[in-house]
Amino acid sequence: MALSELREKRAHGNEIFPFAYYFVDHHHERYVMVPHWHKEFEIGRILEGSLDITIDGRYYHGERGDIFCINSGSLHSAQLHDCVYEDLVFDLQFLLHERSCANGFLYALLYSQKNVSPFLPAADTNDTLQHMVEQLMVAMKNRLDEGNELLVTGFAYIILGFIEKDKLLLEPYTAEHNSRLSKIKLALSYIHKKFKQEITLQDLADLLEVQKPSVVRIFKEMIGRTPLDYINAYRILIAREMLKNKNVSITQVAVDLGFADLSYFTKVFKRYSGMTPREYLKQQQPSSLAESVVTTQI
Repeated sequence: MALSELREKRAHGNEIFPFAYYFVDHHHERYVMVPHWHKEFEIGRILEGSLDITIDGRYYHGERGDIFCINSGSLHSAQLHDCVYEDLVFDLQFLLHERSCANGFLYALLYSQKNVSPFLPAADTNDTLQHMVEQLMVAMKNRLDEGNELLVTGFAYIILGFIEKDKLLLEPYTAEHNSRLSKIKLALSYIHKKFKQEITLQDLADLLEVQKPSVVRIFKEMIGRTPLDYINAYRILIAREMLKNKNVSITQVAVDLGFADLSYFTKVFKRYSGMTPREYLKQQQPSSLAESVVTTQI
């Protein structure tokens, strides 16, 4: 994701095989997951710990074994609690084929006529569907082995088939809900461009053409954070990425992100990352499960 943009521009996979697997633990620079969206469909599984995930303004608490699905274009973010998760991001258009019986459902998902239920708790989810998601991840991690790319494609069809068969779908969003989504996306895009500067509540109110209390309400309803909380979280996300550059000091990162006081920067960094900047630098090493097919995400 370009640092100044909300919509993710990252390529997931390639044209021949547009699938990308991601393993996220506390070593990952995107462990701080701020709101963003992408055109691809995403399906994930919690391996350890828990997370509170917000998808299009709706909140879900996930534990080990729970599955989450992110529809194309859905705004999503999460707060992770000692959490480890894996997910697969892929382009639904790749599954479209001439004279295919799957096209009707796929087009409905692509054009938001239908939306997959974002949260599938392990306790309430079909055992076969859970197994298929697990096998999908295994096949993707081993995709360089002969036959596994075909298995990944097949499992994707099977999982979507179970979703349609079991009607694991959301009711369409109301016009009012869509209006709030548009406003929050506009506000977040503004923050992503101006995050190095001071951003006031009045700035956001002027942008959205609403009163200041309405700005706070929109943020709380749609992403579960106050504007200031979000701005700080985003700055720390950028800080984590900047600190991967060994030629940049902690002090320089703090100054570049608008923190006049190093101790305050350290305090905010620890609040959102669970560790100080110096501790974060020491822990920058590959995750044990990060193989050649594992790239960064969210």
